[in-house]
Amino acid sequence: MKKSTRLLITVIVVILLSATSISVWAAPGRVGTVPILPETVTGGLAETINFGTGTASILASTTEGGVVTIQKVNDLITAIGPLPEGWTPLLNEALEVMVTDGSASSVEICVPNSPDLADRSPVFHYWDKENQTWSAIPTELKSGNPEMICGTGSSEGKYALLGK
Repeated sequence: MKKSTRLLITVIVVILLSATSISVWAAPGRVGTVPILPETVTGGLAETINFGTGTASILASTTEGGVVTIQKVNDLITAIGPLPEGWTPLLNEALEVMVTDGSASSVEICVPNSPDLADRSPVFHYWDKENQTWSAIPTELKSGNPEMICGTGSSEGKYALLGK
């Protein structure tokens, strides 16, 4: 086989493979996809639970067979309640942390920090059922790869990452 024929075949194969890979990468079903939080994730007390887009660590005062359930709450404004003035949700959902057969003495929820959140002043909030309001909880950036935004609450309940 001539060199020119082999070169032509190689170029055609490269073009076909490139076109195929681009069409798969940019297919309508893949555009804008991000990890999706399952509706419900369970784990044991005093464990770090990976819920897809971040982690939750629940320190428990009772750990004998206790179970933590983390449930996604879509459309947090409608499902839970109005946001504080000037705040907007930075994630597409809130997280409800529920503990059975035990109790939580501390709840830490962490999500990866991203450059688009830097100027949004991200702060985790906790839904106060009694007062029907969102209350800011201690939030910090933890170094690592990736850098994490972590909020620490004191009990089970609903948590959301809000920004200005």
